Amino acid sequence: MKRLLVVPIALAVCALPAGAKTAPGLGGTWSGGLSFARPAGSGTLPISIELRGRRAVVSLGRGHAARTEVAARIGRGRVRISLPGRPARVALDGRLKRGRLVGSVRQGSLRGSFSLRRGRPLEESTLGLYRFDDGRPLGVWSGNGPWIASLYDEGEIRGLYRTRPNRYLIGSGLQTRNPTVGAASFSASAVAWRGARATRVALHEEEVFVRSGRTLLGCTLAIPPGSGRRSGIVFAHGAGPAPRSYNSINALYFNHLGIATLSCDKRGIGQSGGTYPGE
Repeated sequence: MKRLLVVPIALAVCALPAGAKTAPGLGGTWSGGLSFARPAGSGTLPISIELRGRRAVVSLGRGHAARTEVAARIGRGRVRISLPGRPARVALDGRLKRGRLVGSVRQGSLRGSFSLRRGRPLEESTLGLYRFDDGRPLGVWSGNGPWIASLYDEGEIRGLYRTRPNRYLIGSGLQTRNPTVGAASFSASAVAWRGARATRVALHEEEVFVRSGRTLLGCTLAIPPGSGRRSGIVFAHGAGPAPRSYNSINALYFNHLGIATLSCDKRGIGQSGGTYPGE
């Protein structure tokens, strides 16, 4: 298969040029899960794909890339897309089958599969780093539960309580809903936060596998906008069966400071192979 061109993460789905069309039966949004086989972990990773003409916006589960826009090769009930990754790109090759979009996923020597049905984009597409007009950062993240917002400069951490898709009430504390202090409304490129606008920061995020002995650890590399060399931080987990998303509260702030981050699922968890070592 010819290697596909991967383009930078976009903030929104662009308007289609005149004449651009999606193959009949494939246009719209598909959501479901994908999984790899050993030596990676076999945990199911949520995924949604929004097909618009010859472009696709791909959102992955918490701790992974929230919104990545890439080229899509579409024709005869088949779609092929490629996502940024290391040591190789993530290639998805899917076909329509009984109303589902099913197929194979490949990253270097790793193999896996995915199965999607028509639905909405993942709510996880709202997670990420935002910045107000005055430069203040807002991190929206989730370890393994409700959405949480961190206003780092103010030292505030607030729970977000979903009212409808991409709409939330802002709690008075981390785990305290009432009295709520306002509302948050997310779009592809921004969030309206208590009447103020914060724009999504276009992090370049890649799916990465790191070899550890005989197994592979599944990780996410997040690189802030800009060019040239920059500092980097690799996170290590403490106790508990922790996925990479547990590091998001810190990773997003380091990304705001211009520091690249690498966060991995703990051994035997999520997309990391091997056996969870216990406590």
